[in-house]
Amino acid sequence: MAQRTVSSVSVSSGADLGGLTDQNVLTLAGLAVGCVTLGGGAFVAAAVAPGHVVGGTLATATLLVGGHVKKTTGSYLPFLKKEELTSVTETPVTALA
Repeated sequence: MAQRTVSSVSVSSGADLGGLTDQNVLTLAGLAVGCVTLGGGAFVAAAVAPGHVVGGTLATATLLVGGHVKKTTGSYLPFLKKEELTSVTETPVTALA
């Protein structure tokens, strides 16, 4: 006669790494590390090559404004967009006497 025994052991202590698997915690940690890295990089870049920092800032602003204009108007250059004008016709008013 064959006998099969299955057992499972569940061990849980107070130390849990569940917080590290939470996507929000990891996202916030990644953002914090990225901000510190970018801040340090910006400080070094401003000290070494301030022209590159100014150029990068202007390029970033131009791209962000271009994206916003495209989103709101539907065109990157809305002032070049030809609009069709509709003619307005007036109907004569006749007075009844």
